[in-house]
Amino acid sequence: MTSTEIKRQLMLRYKKDFLSLSEIGRALGMGADKTRDLMSGVDFLPSGREKRYLISDIADRIAEMRRV
Repeated sequence: MTSTEIKRQLMLRYKKDFLSLSEIGRALGMGADKTRDLMSGVDFLPSGREKRYLISDIADRIAEMRRV
């Protein structure tokens, strides 16, 4: 699955451009610690106490991790 396909799937499911760590974890079936590890080093938008990640950055990171 390419980054573009992952991005499209996330956009269809959530219908927004930014996701929180809990939404990312839920989409991937991961716990909070693994989700934090996955997204470490990725730029985010602070939103109150949450961090919001751009879906294209999330898709890039997932595609990158799949290649390892």
